[in-house]
Amino acid sequence: PCTVDKCTTLSDGKKWCKQLPFFGCCSSDAACGTPGKNKCITPTCLQGTCSDVEKDCDDGVPCTIDACDALSGACTHKLSSTKCLIDGACHGAGASQPGSGGCMQCLPDKADDAWTAKPGTCLIDGICSKSGEKASPLAGECRVCDPSKATAKWSVVSGSCLIDAKCH
Repeated sequence: PCTVDKCTTLSDGKKWCKQLPFFGCCSSDAACGTPGKNKCITPTCLQGTCSDVEKDCDDGVPCTIDACDALSGACTHKLSSTKCLIDGACHGAGASQPGSGGCMQCLPDKADDAWTAKPGTCLIDGICSKSGEKASPLAGECRVCDPSKATAKWSVVSGSCLIDAKCH
């Protein structure tokens, strides 16, 4: 790409070719110089022309903000403040976990890498229960989901007590 080729047919029928180089044309990246202070830009020879090529820091995750640190050349991938990245998938704030009945949500201000119990719910033994919902009869009818007391265990209903797994 850096030459104009001229060929002439000689009297004996053989061809004689000459390559005339273009001024400022490159044939390799080395001809474009060394990288400068910005470690995210590399001088590169593209089709005979020196060009500054930016480092590709795209991690392929649509909810991250990808950037390159000019001093170190290191890529960073910051999760958007309005998104959750759960099991490799992006979810917007307030999105519900499939199959959770709306109890588990993407709440980036609480956790941006896991589903979080929706306010007014309890997450007990991996099951999401709504406020006021009673525990199973085996656990005692006087135990309910009361997010004001606890969100990870059943709470005893005020005025009741649980003795030997029986309500009193």
